[in-house]
Amino acid sequence: MYIVHTLKSIFVEVPGTGSGSLTESMAQKYRGKDCEIFHVNKNESAAAFKLHPEITMGKHFTIEQIKMCIPEKHWEEYKKIGFVREPYDWAKSIYRKNGTKGSIGIDNSDDFLDFVIKLEKTPYFWLTDRNGKVLVDTIYRTEDIEDIFKKYQLSPVHLNKSPRPNHLAELTSEIEAILKEKFAREYKHYENVDGAT
Repeated sequence: MYIVHTLKSIFVEVPGTGSGSLTESMAQKYRGKDCEIFHVNKNESAAAFKLHPEITMGKHFTIEQIKMCIPEKHWEEYKKIGFVREPYDWAKSIYRKNGTKGSIGIDNSDDFLDFVIKLEKTPYFWLTDRNGKVLVDTIYRTEDIEDIFKKYQLSPVHLNKSPRPNHLAELTSEIEAILKEKFAREYKHYENVDGAT
């Protein structure tokens, strides 16, 4: 999670959405006092980790966890921004990454079907509270990230290329049906032509 004081903005790093590349670009442009990087550990925010103890990577805190870790004035005054990604592309990206156990709380050692069956979190998990209420102000799509780089006059930084082969995560009709059920909010978001809420 990054706070950019110059922009009065909080950027939620949803794993697998390209938001890490965006926040790294932000850090390079606003390096120093204008950009705070919150990669907290269990000792710094025990309450936030208790909220979602399966997430052990502070940089991928949910918006609700972030609220517990930042000054109230920042929460009240700053714009909160997050990303979603097309469900199959997101599930495939998460499945092919290293560190999945720490960022979303399940491992990716099984085949892709078993992984999707176990998968409970979707990008909206990071953008909502425990009751499913959206706590961010703007949700962009990963496909719009180039426009966001231009909007903030950033030089793109590409991070976290998935190390596992693409063919390990092929889309089948069974997997597609599971995704349609689990990712209803993301699919609905993609029906929004503007790409942002």
